[in-house]
Amino acid sequence: MEKIAQEMYKELKDRIFPFWSKLKDEENGGFYGYVDYDLNIDKKALKGSILNSRILWFFQHFTA
Repeated sequence: MEKIAQEMYKELKDRIFPFWSKLKDEENGGFYGYVDYDLNIDKKALKGSILNSRILWFFQHFTA
């Protein structure tokens, strides 16, 4: 179980966390509302409150 926990933490730290970090909208606040399959950000897409709430929860939960 310890090995699985280490692998999961590595995935979170090395791939998931950086992915969400790149979606932060420094200019207008919050996070961008749309990313396509090629990881192109649509900076004009609507920002949903549920999506932004979930991303904020994620950062708060895993950086505490």
